[in-house]
Amino acid sequence: MELNERITFFTGTRTATNTGGATIVWNSGVQIWAAVDIVNYGKLFVDGKEYNGTYYIVSVRTQDFNYSPPIEKYKIDWNDFNVTRHFKIISAKNERKQTFTVFNCIEANG
Repeated sequence: MELNERITFFTGTRTATNTGGATIVWNSGVQIWAAVDIVNYGKLFVDGKEYNGTYYIVSVRTQDFNYSPPIEKYKIDWNDFNVTRHFKIISAKNERKQTFTVFNCIEANG
């Protein structure tokens, strides 16, 4: 696996609003090398939820990014030929004897 793409992880902090809702503030986190592969376009079902769009697999060395659930508190940005792509993480797992963490992502707006 060739880790030849630079990505940035963001960590979200949920804050309650005065109206009973919540907002998420995204803090720029670590920039690391990753493998980014486009998988498909269309519908995908993960844990009973339906997603529509372009799907990617983002693989990183586990030692480079200390991921801990839940996935909702993270997002990824990838600068693809001077176009920043924003990814919503829809699942994550460790592979290859815990050496890599693999994130299944869908391209999102901002």
